[in-house]
Amino acid sequence: GLFDCQPALLGGIKNEFLNSARLDNLATCFVALESILDYSKSADKDQDDMVSMIALFDHEEIGSQSTHGAGSPVMSEAVSRVTAAFSDNSHSRDPELH
Repeated sequence: GLFDCQPALLGGIKNEFLNSARLDNLATCFVALESILDYSKSADKDQDDMVSMIALFDHEEIGSQSTHGAGSPVMSEAVSRVTAAFSDNSHSRDPELH
């Protein structure tokens, strides 16, 4: 496969920016994971009745078009399964999801 092989470098008037391939995706994935881990250790989560989760996808530039990217059925199926698992309405549960 093709990939960017240029090394990371500093840029900007005062070299205040780090320019690197995949940095935007790596940074946002790291911050999302760090945030949900911090929240899982907080006292606030004990009073929260919501489901906290993050979704991280491979090759985000074309991810929506891939078989396992953000546009694939995997995300909607995961949300449907989580919703069904916490639903009080037994009629809303799709037997194919279990």
